[in-house]
Amino acid sequence: LAIAKIATMVGLLGTVISMIGTFTAIEKAASEGGSAQSQAGAIGLALFATALGLVTAIPLVFSHVLFKAWMARFETKMRSSGQKLLLLLQTAKSPKPAAKTTGPETVARK
Repeated sequence: LAIAKIATMVGLLGTVISMIGTFTAIEKAASEGGSAQSQAGAIGLALFATALGLVTAIPLVFSHVLFKAWMARFETKMRSSGQKLLLLLQTAKSPKPAAKTTGPETVARK
């Protein structure tokens, strides 16, 4: 997940740097009487940086979500198996109950 966050931030940083350069060039072109249309490529480069960051981040975040779900299911199965094992061990170690006697002593006590 850290890589996904970093990739998004790097893409955003690339966009911001490219946009700063683009607007500086547009301002320079406007002050010299030139055309701002020549900066379309620089704006495209800025958007490409953002797209690259997102293309990296989206699959990583999706994979992270799937992995967390798989780990949650695995943890549930392991807890259930552990509880079953403990129950099995407890029943194996517990003494067997003594057989009830129905002899004359039991009847005389009533």
